[in-house]
Amino acid sequence: MKFTNFRGIALLVAGSVAVGTMIGVTIAGATAASGAVEHYKVIERNFVVKSGHTRVYDVKCPAGYLPVGGGGHYGAGEFPGASFSFTGILESDIDLSHKGWAVTAYVSPSDSQSSFTADAICATWS
Repeated sequence: MKFTNFRGIALLVAGSVAVGTMIGVTIAGATAASGAVEHYKVIERNFVVKSGHTRVYDVKCPAGYLPVGGGGHYGAGEFPGASFSFTGILESDIDLSHKGWAVTAYVSPSDSQSSFTADAICATWS
């Protein structure tokens, strides 16, 4: 199975080795304790962070799917907002419930609100 156009997101699958590049991510020998990756979905959500704030945004996987990777980036659709020099992603990791992916973004007080995109890569096993 090949994943492409994930903006360099690292992909981790229990019991397997993931190989990533800036162009895409490929799963090599993707197996888990209960079998092979059967289906995957990329859930993408846009959110806004106000000037001088930090925000944690949690993208949940659909019922029956578990997160195997994810990430976030500055800018979303028509509303990029502040300069990338004054914004950023502080953290990107599986959420506390282990049912989604959490992205922590910030905007410095010297800049205007900005938009971000958070992604969760969700999978099922056979």
